[in-house]
Amino acid sequence: MMKKLWLTVACALSFSALASGADTKLKKESFLSSVVTHTKQSPQVTKQVSSGDVKVSRRQQAKKVRNKSQLEKVKGQKKYRPESPSTAERFHYFDIYDSWVTLNYDKDGDGYFSEFTVNFDANFSGGYADVFADIYLSLEGGSWVHIVTTDAFTIYGSDDDDYYRVTTLLNRDFPTGEYDILIDLYEVGFSGIVATAGPNEDGDLFSLPLEDSEHELNSDATLITYVASELSTDFDADGFYTRLTLEYDIDTLDSGRMVYAEIDLTNSTSLHRRTVSTVDFQLGNQTEFIDLVFEGGYVAGWYDIEIRLIDVYTGQVLANAAQDFSSLTQLPIESDDYDDHYDNPNSSQGPVSGGSSVVVHESGGGSFGFVLLGLGLLAVRRRQN
Repeated sequence: MMKKLWLTVACALSFSALASGADTKLKKESFLSSVVTHTKQSPQVTKQVSSGDVKVSRRQQAKKVRNKSQLEKVKGQKKYRPESPSTAERFHYFDIYDSWVTLNYDKDGDGYFSEFTVNFDANFSGGYADVFADIYLSLEGGSWVHIVTTDAFTIYGSDDDDYYRVTTLLNRDFPTGEYDILIDLYEVGFSGIVATAGPNEDGDLFSLPLEDSEHELNSDATLITYVASELSTDFDADGFYTRLTLEYDIDTLDSGRMVYAEIDLTNSTSLHRRTVSTVDFQLGNQTEFIDLVFEGGYVAGWYDIEIRLIDVYTGQVLANAAQDFSSLTQLPIESDDYDDHYDNPNSSQGPVSGGSSVVVHESGGGSFGFVLLGLGLLAVRRRQN
């Protein structure tokens, strides 16, 4: 079986459909204690933008000073792979035929990359199936740390054209070292793993030189270091709110770039996701506020939130914050048109994103939005039979 490892030495950036992965196998309860209440201060700048059935406004002020307990309070826990994960009854119908990794970006030229792409081709002997995958990293034989749950996608028999790709930028919490990668494949609507590919199954997933952006020498990394959320307005007193304020801190060594914030809101039960955006603003070391007014179309439910900072001119995702911050997980939200009667929806089905320590782009199932920018690319292919 042919294995491929493309080593791309250039400032190559990957653009594809941004996604928060669908995890239909875990049950999770709502926990309001993850919502951090704060007192607003007078902003220096106020800008307004409306997006469909959500009103969005952005405010900015000088960066707040946070103590250690504040920073720790809003952080979520890392997710690890179980030591003995269960397999599905139909596991013998699936396999991951091939997998390979592209190493994309090494700012300091030390041979350790902060951005990489995992590619894999899954097969199903029963025709076609809807699947999704959990992807993990392990530092030099350590525990498997979850980095992303992909979107659901469709595979068709042994078709080579339905391979999937996930591009990840490691922001923090991944020190310089040799990392193994593991892929667990699930069939949508069923519990248990149907196929696995890791360093034991595929040498291309073994001992990859990686590090996060914080370890890149003279890195221009931009990080979201703190996030709090405040819910308000519940006329029907059912515990679901129609107003949300997000407060977050930006740390950057690349001040002056024009960016905007993109916010994903995913209903954790239906996995329906909507995206809204702020107006453009100048990047700096600052505290940002995003006020959201849900006017229509949001059924009562628990929503997971992701914030992405995106370069206005290039579309590059500079930083994100998601379920690594407990303040962005399982928020009880509904819109004004559902705030006139008592609701009691089912609890959610789990996290849907890679978290704030990584930025994730993904595509696949026959549709690809992967673009390489730059000239003079040097590629090295590793083959195995």
